[in-house]
Amino acid sequence: MEPPIRVRVGKWPDSSNLVPWRMAVLHLDPAEVVTDNRPLFDEMQRRCLLCNSRDRCKHDLSTDPQDSRWKVYCANREPLYHLSQGGTREKD
Repeated sequence: MEPPIRVRVGKWPDSSNLVPWRMAVLHLDPAEVVTDNRPLFDEMQRRCLLCNSRDRCKHDLSTDPQDSRWKVYCANREPLYHLSQGGTREKD
């Protein structure tokens, strides 16, 4: 079960966004995702900025970005999986 997302005081607009970093590790182009499905990208950014596991994620990306342990705590695991399988376009 996914932990609830809670606002982290003092972490919002100055926090770095980890979504493009995670996408790069997964060989995804954030600019392409923005072009193909801006609402999805915006939602992923929102989830990331509100996530309670940002410090853990940043640490994991910095130390061993290929390790899959992020899938346990990442609120964006499902859309990232979908994107990594070739799905970027918004459904009609």
